[in-house]
Amino acid sequence: GGYLQDKIRVGERLIVHAGLRGDTFAFKSEDDPDYIGEPFDVTDSDISGNVGVNYAVTPHVDLTALVARGFRAPNLQERSFVGLASTGDTYILQNPNLSSEESLNYEAGFKVRYDRYFGGFTVFYNDVSDFITLEFLGTSPDPPYFELAQFANIDQATIWGIELDLETLFATYWSVFFNYAYIEGTNEITDEPLPTIPPQKIVLGLRYQRASWWAEATARIVDREDDLPPGDPFFEVGYPGFTVYGLSGGYDFRFGLGLIATLENATDKLYSEPFNNRPEPGQNLRVSARYRF
Repeated sequence: GGYLQDKIRVGERLIVHAGLRGDTFAFKSEDDPDYIGEPFDVTDSDISGNVGVNYAVTPHVDLTALVARGFRAPNLQERSFVGLASTGDTYILQNPNLSSEESLNYEAGFKVRYDRYFGGFTVFYNDVSDFITLEFLGTSPDPPYFELAQFANIDQATIWGIELDLETLFATYWSVFFNYAYIEGTNEITDEPLPTIPPQKIVLGLRYQRASWWAEATARIVDREDDLPPGDPFFEVGYPGFTVYGLSGGYDFRFGLGLIATLENATDKLYSEPFNNRPEPGQNLRVSARYRF
């Protein structure tokens, strides 16, 4: 693929962003006695692009808007996988004949930046053709009675949502941040909810920042998901919500080296992400190093 982008300043307040992209994807399976799926040899190409604007209403407030055409070819897993899912209760049938997704995407919002607080708000709407999703087909007729599923195209779908970000410096060295996301998807052919659309989510955090080191505490709050299509195995009970907490911190040395430590799922909560029956890892400590030059 190839990508071209330009940023054009029109006067003192208006900036125009324009991008153009071309992609070609080739999928071909080779003979392999260990692969039980159907052979395939597919090539797909398309052109996509976008035009966006930033308009400075004041030195601290920008209005933003974007119109884009999207293209996404099925990835290798969606096109070729066949077998038992990692959750152990669903058998996925192969669909090598998936079509690529195409979409028209619209966004509008604003961004603010002052000395002690900054953030933004965005509302978006996507009109998608051949939306790729995991479609549940019912239970297998023979023991051990797995759920059957297959990646499939939905002819016409719409996805819309909002995103809100805010960070405030409320005292010397101290800040709090907040992020909220809500997404809703509809199968325009059946007027049913789209599968695997994530539920609304909130992220809250408290941060202490010095010149060379920092510490942070976060909470991720995920709502339960009840807005499901009838074919979903959790249609009647929904997917439960959860709240998980994390702690992290880091130190930057003067010569460019930095150390970061993160304690994920600090309370060792037993939970699963939406649309996944497999429990997520418990309390987990991760230490990493980086070098900047």
